[in-house]
Amino acid sequence: MLRWRRGPQRVLVEDPDSTWHPFLAGLLDPEDYILDFCPGPHAVPGGCPLLAGLPCPRADWADIVLSGLDRQDALEGHVLELLPTSHPGMSLRLLNGDAPTRCRIRSD
Repeated sequence: MLRWRRGPQRVLVEDPDSTWHPFLAGLLDPEDYILDFCPGPHAVPGGCPLLAGLPCPRADWADIVLSGLDRQDALEGHVLELLPTSHPGMSLRLLNGDAPTRCRIRSD
């Protein structure tokens, strides 16, 4: 069972395609959702903390993580493998589409 915290849900969108960011920001009501964006391990300033063996502060902050990272890409695939163990309080939902989109929802 999902337990939502009170107030706006914090959503992290991780995708190297920056067109998702303004698209989602335009769809979601800012009173209900607070958005943050991550361009993925290839473009994160200072490098991806997960790849350095550290927790991801953005994923720690988020109630929901929408990930469009590509499992076929070596770095992006590795991040997708690390997320479940580094953030065990989030359950995974796969969203069907031409390119798989993963949704992690905080359940704790």
